[in-house]
Amino acid sequence: MKYIFVFYSVAFLLVSSQLLAQTHDEKLSIQLNNRTIEDLVNSIKKSKPDYQIYYQKLVFDSLRVTIAVEDVSLNDVLDKVFSGTDFHYAVFERNVF
Repeated sequence: MKYIFVFYSVAFLLVSSQLLAQTHDEKLSIQLNNRTIEDLVNSIKKSKPDYQIYYQKLVFDSLRVTIAVEDVSLNDVLDKVFSGTDFHYAVFERNVF
């Protein structure tokens, strides 16, 4: 009886982790030309409404974004946007800082 409980517990955890991994691996398609970070955030939120994105508008007001990507991860989008700048980001669970 103990072994059945352990088996089902492990099976449940494996299935849960696979489902979470699938939701994090959803790909984004974004096309922006000389737009603000706020426009980028809104585009990301359309594709990933369960994510929380934190940023300081005053800091990013001067940064303009031109990006055209299809079927890429959130990290790939942010890497491309912030490459060549002094800005950094972090993704923790469903939060982007």
